[in-house]
Amino acid sequence: LAQKSLIVDDIAYNTTISACEKSFVWTMALEVLNGMVHRSLRLTCITWHATISACTRSSQWRQALALLRTMTEYNAQAGDITFNLLTRACEQSGKCRHAVGLLSTVRARMLELRR
Repeated sequence: LAQKSLIVDDIAYNTTISACEKSFVWTMALEVLNGMVHRSLRLTCITWHATISACTRSSQWRQALALLRTMTEYNAQAGDITFNLLTRACEQSGKCRHAVGLLSTVRARMLELRR
């Protein structure tokens, strides 16, 4: 019999992170993200958004905000969806002050893009 190997790529990892979100296991989502980093897999906006969503769904707003900083370390661009997810994380946790801070960040980035 011919032996077939299973190729685990970024899509499989992203799917796993989404499953973690639906199961409210944000810590596992972070572990999967770290596994992608260690395997030098491509970290896409889907990867970041799924991981932020996993944290948001589990009321881990601080971790969701920390992922924004981590994204910039990996030169990932935070966009509208990213900021919407982070704002939702703050809102659900009653941290409106942080949501307002995110709005200021978005405005600053929009001004940079217009230049």
